[in-house]
Amino acid sequence: MIKLFKNFTIKEWLIVLMCIALTYVNVTLELKIPDYMSEITTLIQSSSNTMNHDILIQGMWMTLCAFGSFVCAGISVYFAAKLSSSFSLNIRSKIFNKVENFGIEEMKKFSTPSLITIQPLFFINFLFTNSVFFCKIYWNTNVIWRIYGTKV
Repeated sequence: MIKLFKNFTIKEWLIVLMCIALTYVNVTLELKIPDYMSEITTLIQSSSNTMNHDILIQGMWMTLCAFGSFVCAGISVYFAAKLSSSFSLNIRSKIFNKVENFGIEEMKKFSTPSLITIQPLFFINFLFTNSVFFCKIYWNTNVIWRIYGTKV
C-alpha cells in the first residue's frame, strides 16, 4: 500500500490534508452538539420563564453545528471521491503505459490472470479516506476532551 501512495501527486496529498482538516471540523462540531443539548435541558429545567430566548439561541447554535457538520462531511466525501478517482486514473495510466511497452517475449508471458482490476483499489482508497480518518479523529478528539476536561 505504501508503494501505491508513492504515486500520489502533490495535489492529491493536499486533498488528503484537506479531507483530514474537514473531518476534524466535522468531528468537533458533532461533539459540541451534546453540550448544547445539555445547556438546553438545564435552561428548560430552570424555573424562569424568561429563558425562552436563551433556549432559542442555544438551539440555533446546536442547529448550526449540525448543519456545519453536514456540510463538512459532504465536502469531505466529495473530495475523497475526487481523490480516489484521480488516484485510480493515475494508476490505470501507468499500468496501460507499462503494458503498451511490452515486447514480444513479455507478451508471451502475459496472461489473463495477470490483469488486475483497479476498481477495488478505488473503493479501498475512498473508504480509507472517509471512514478511517473520521473514526480516528472522532475517537482521538473525544479522548482528549475526556482526559483534559476541556475542549480544544
